[in-house]
Amino acid sequence: MKKNISIQPEIDENNGENNGENNDLNNNENINASKPAQNIYDDLNEEIGQKFGNTQNQMVQNYQQNQGSIQPKLTEIGDSISHNMEQKINENQDNQEKIIETINLEESNPVNLDTKDSEKVEVLEKNKDESPVEVLEKNKDENPVEEIQETQNKKYPISSNNNSVVVVPSNYSTDDEDEFNAVTTLNQDLSSWKQYTDKDEIKLFFKPYPVKDEKGNDAESVIGFMDAKLNCPASKVIEKLNDFNFRQKVDSQYEKGKLISEKMEGNIKIMEIYLYMKMPFIFSDRDFVVEKKCWLDYNGNKDHALFFLHSKENSQFPEKDKPVRGKYINRSGYVKPSGDNKCNLYICTCMDIKMSLGVSRMSKSGAEMQEKWFKNLSKELAK
Repeated sequence: MKKNISIQPEIDENNGENNGENNDLNNNENINASKPAQNIYDDLNEEIGQKFGNTQNQMVQNYQQNQGSIQPKLTEIGDSISHNMEQKINENQDNQEKIIETINLEESNPVNLDTKDSEKVEVLEKNKDESPVEVLEKNKDENPVEEIQETQNKKYPISSNNNSVVVVPSNYSTDDEDEFNAVTTLNQDLSSWKQYTDKDEIKLFFKPYPVKDEKGNDAESVIGFMDAKLNCPASKVIEKLNDFNFRQKVDSQYEKGKLISEKMEGNIKIMEIYLYMKMPFIFSDRDFVVEKKCWLDYNGNKDHALFFLHSKENSQFPEKDKPVRGKYINRSGYVKPSGDNKCNLYICTCMDIKMSLGVSRMSKSGAEMQEKWFKNLSKELAK
């Protein structure tokens, strides 16, 4: 249990006064335990009051001094904020006025957003004297939706000049860029090409094509064109050329290959293929990842087929330092019947194997490779 402790003054029993030490205590400046409690309390209260009063006075003086030095700064900051706000308001008003002017200008002079800046100036200049009603009336037949759709569904015109070997029926348009590339590649003017093979069953032509070598330097490859005749129905040739396992037997230049995917989209067969080419020991081997498309019964013609093959990236077979990744720029083909159990086969090939051996040497090597491929094809089709 807590006890309350209080200091009680000593009282003489006879006269009720303090013991006879009062005079000495009153003359002593220090407070001690023998001094009456009330006097101690009064002295402490007076001393605290003096100190607190001094402190309070000092605080008031400090506040008045600080207020005198802070007030000008606060005034300066307030003036600055007010000035900045006034500037922003004026700028916003200017911008609003410019926007209104622009809107009024565009309303009176509509401009096609797809045109270039120079064309916009011409349109504005041409329409400057016309009222908005006149401009709208003049352009009422234009349909921006149709223009957008036409851009999205771009048409590729297919035609051939008079000197071209018309392999594929032309003079029409397609929205398939691969089809466009295949047809226009096959319908070639061969008058400037060099012929390397001239046999009844196969004719081969070549011409230079600029590429890059393995180190990225300018080099030349060749484009090869084959015009061949086969003693086999077109339907069988088309079937076999779309058979990956059959192609493995015919394409002897490739040591190995892998069918990545295969699907049908309407009358179009689409295949993704990985190919590995073994090179002579002084060169690094090459590999390719390609997409092959085949349009069956092309353009409604039974037993006609259009082929298109080109390089394509695939995450399953990423490019590495070795083997060196080659590129099929374009390999297009066309099969069509030419009589009883006979057909014509046309192939145009442009590939980049990332090396330059000279146009003459590459053309000769390409001719030898194509003849060997055609021989293998004829042999396998005869089985």
